[in-house]
Amino acid sequence: MRDEKELAPRTVHNKFAELLTFLAAQGVPKLISKNDRPRFVDQEVEIYEDHQLLALHSACSLYHSTQYDFDLMSGFREQEAMHVQWENIHFNSNVVEMRWKPQFRWMPKAYKEREVPVPTLLLDRLENYRPDPARPSGLGQGFGL
Repeated sequence: MRDEKELAPRTVHNKFAELLTFLAAQGVPKLISKNDRPRFVDQEVEIYEDHQLLALHSACSLYHSTQYDFDLMSGFREQEAMHVQWENIHFNSNVVEMRWKPQFRWMPKAYKEREVPVPTLLLDRLENYRPDPARPSGLGQGFGL
């Protein structure tokens, strides 16, 4: 899984654990010892300080600054953010939904759709890029959503 599918060490560990759980449920005895499990380093998440974010935003255009704010305020993963479309943004309820996109052969991580509450500040900024409702929305239009 690690070498051929290029999965991250944490993912390999999780899939291995799922397989062992399945085998145990089928009555297959333990096949390995605890030290035989794939290992991974549980890394700390880097947290950006306010002054770092201000420096980033000051170096960006308003458009790119809004893109960074979307990533930051929604908490979406990179691929999720790339597949958000305007119909996934609910301005009245302050929610951005992550949905399966079969037309792009893409699905959310762990096959889980979800709705994410976002601040009004972000929606106000996105409103500046919202396309004309008369045009069909899709990737690459307006704000890039």
